[in-house]
Amino acid sequence: MIELVPTLDRENFIMNIQAAFKKAVVEEFGDDGKEVIPREDVEKSFAAEGAEIFDIVSGGVIVGEDDVYLALEKVMG
Repeated sequence: MIELVPTLDRENFIMNIQAAFKKAVVEEFGDDGKEVIPREDVEKSFAAEGAEIFDIVSGGVIVGEDDVYLALEKVMG
């Protein structure tokens, strides 16, 4: 079963988001050495009105960047 749980580890969440996007961009376009999603952009999104931050939990375990990457891959094609 998959659940959405409010994140308690904001720092790890940000690192996982950045790593997942980096992996997708590098795979599609190559690595130019630049940061794909700057931390400031992530923080700005989190601070937006109505924004909520959730971890994806499967079997009682928070899934990491590989699972986020697979979800992004499905969305991005």
